[in-house]
Amino acid sequence: MIDVTKGAEDSSAPSSRSAGQATATKKYAWPSKLPTPLTTTILAGILTVAGTIAGTFVQGWETLQLEHEKEQHELVMQMITIGNNNIDQAKKNLLFLTESGLITDTRLATKIRDAAATGPILPSRAFSGPLPGAPCGCNKATGVCLGVVNAVEECVPN
Repeated sequence: MIDVTKGAEDSSAPSSRSAGQATATKKYAWPSKLPTPLTTTILAGILTVAGTIAGTFVQGWETLQLEHEKEQHELVMQMITIGNNNIDQAKKNLLFLTESGLITDTRLATKIRDAAATGPILPSRAFSGPLPGAPCGCNKATGVCLGVVNAVEECVPN
């Protein structure tokens, strides 16, 4: 006898399906109910939040690494910008940075040690004036120039 309210066969009546088929149907019944608009929206929200968290973490890590590199390069620049072109003192300063561990980047430390060993050729002083041979002492109104700049940046007559 079939119970109309439940929509299932009476347990006393013989079943047309085997027990294995019934459990297989129940086993795979939930995936068919999964792709509903609500679950899809929830899953998309979870993935969006996870992606945002991962992106923020990666960006923060890269920013931290960049700031660390900038700090090390600024240390190097401060150590080599000393007055009176004292190259020996600049070498000592750079070697101090590498030996004390203040420069943690091994590639940069190796390059600094190599440069300190070979002795880089630095300019005698920072360029601040006109190039040698450039006209100087010019009258803007008439366009007449009195001389040219020599190698020590002095205006000498023509």
